Amino acid sequence: MESFVGEIHPFAGERVPEGWHLCDGTELPVSKYEALFSLIGFTYGGSAGDTMFRLPDLRSRIPLGEGAGYNLGRPGGEEAVALTVSNLPKHRHAVACSTSNAANLPDAATGLWSASDTKGFLYNSTPGKIEMNNESIQPEGKGEKHENRIPMFAVSFIIALQGIFPSRG
Repeated sequence: MESFVGEIHPFAGERVPEGWHLCDGTELPVSKYEALFSLIGFTYGGSAGDTMFRLPDLRSRIPLGEGAGYNLGRPGGEEAVALTVSNLPKHRHAVACSTSNAANLPDAATGLWSASDTKGFLYNSTPGKIEMNNESIQPEGKGEKHENRIPMFAVSFIIALQGIFPSRG
């Protein structure tokens, strides 16, 4: 079965078949590939008056159907993202407490409050619950970017340079 000009396929081989080209952003002359150019034009690079146009570049990219804010030929997404506090869900940090006499419990190793302030730890002999200052638990993290990638398997994408010219349907 012959392919349509401009058709893109995933390809697992090491050598690109004749009449096809890797989708690697290569620049091609309009005069040599008029049929393909008439279909994709400068969508992937170049501009009116140029004698060269670019193929789609799908290296390290996942193709996505156009629509709903995704325009033909426009890249999107980020290879790495940094989470900020606004990206995190509301949550609380636990503070270890005990109803036992704190004087008999180790403080630093368990994170429990000391029964006295002799070691520089907070102490309150007043019974009942009190609200802690929200500055008493410091934020963690460095805000560094991390990879944001779904499980995947790499293959090449190839585009048909020749074949059947698609008719309008």
